[in-house]
Amino acid sequence: QCATLRGVACAPMQSLITFAALKIDGSVVTWGHRDYGGDSRSVRDELRNGVVCLCATESAFAAVKEGRTVITWGNSANGGDSDSVKHRLTDVRQVFSNKVAFTAVKGDGRIICWGDAECGGDCSAIHEDLTEMDAAPILTIYSSPYAFAAQRADGSLLTWGDPDSGGDSTRVCEALQSSRVERVFSTDDAFAAISSGERQLITWGDPASGGDSSSVRSCSSVVNVAATRSSFAALKQDGTVSCWGDPLSGGKAAQEVQDQLVGVTKLQATRAAFAALKQDGSVVCWGDAKHGANVKSVASIISSGVKDIFANNASFVAVKDNGGLVTWGDESQAASSVLPRVPDVQRIFATKFAFALL
Repeated sequence: QCATLRGVACAPMQSLITFAALKIDGSVVTWGHRDYGGDSRSVRDELRNGVVCLCATESAFAAVKEGRTVITWGNSANGGDSDSVKHRLTDVRQVFSNKVAFTAVKGDGRIICWGDAECGGDCSAIHEDLTEMDAAPILTIYSSPYAFAAQRADGSLLTWGDPDSGGDSTRVCEALQSSRVERVFSTDDAFAAISSGERQLITWGDPASGGDSSSVRSCSSVVNVAATRSSFAALKQDGTVSCWGDPLSGGKAAQEVQDQLVGVTKLQATRAAFAALKQDGSVVCWGDAKHGANVKSVASIISSGVKDIFANNASFVAVKDNGGLVTWGDESQAASSVLPRVPDVQRIFATKFAFALL
């Protein structure tokens, strides 16, 4: 979705990175692969001033200006070309994205989509729902890499995009329309929603990627959900954890791990592993060993005294009570490390394969 006002948006490629930086004066500077948004000369004049927000697909950018219009550039197939909807991109409140398409929410709650038509760039499949006389306006948008889910003011959800990535929610349509959804999460090909009231789970999309939670004994009293690329883990009010999806990415915990998943206060996930922080200050991990489930090198250090945990795509970092930091995960990106004490750490930020301290 849109980056923070006066912030930075970036579009990560498989081998290249393209950046767009929003400066304090409202201008935008771009660099990186020219075909994926690094070259913005075609919209140079529009980006000189007045930009308040940036948004990115994997190879294109959208800039929202002070007048609530939208400027796009980059790979035309993935949202860089918005000419077909430009006349409708007025009074835009916010822009959201998945990997290959954009969705703009207007001031009146209507939405405009462009980009890859099969993966969210065309929302004609829900046109009838959007144009009903008494239809509640759209408040916000959630996304998987190739689909979108729109939350209305009444809490109901509408979905569109690649059917195999969560764009088709027909199986749970009644639940999504009748429930007031509080939060939505996604893997690469599925969604999970927490409804208000009994805080029930509603899941849809590719069953192998977490779209089917029927294996979970109890789907109520859920307070939070974490997601790897193809699995979900749900933290319940009683401090227990349930997981489902691809076993190779954490969708099933070994019994000895499951027995430890009590008194949990926080969940984090890399692309293929989960970490659970417990009330006693210990951390439990499961999933793919190369993505953080292998804790042998730091097991004794994270067995107590941990007060917070964070994750990027391949590694975890634990903050200790004494101010120390512990990292572990994919050693091809960074070896496990222990920093005895890092003073005054306020926040930890993550890119795909690195961490930064503030």
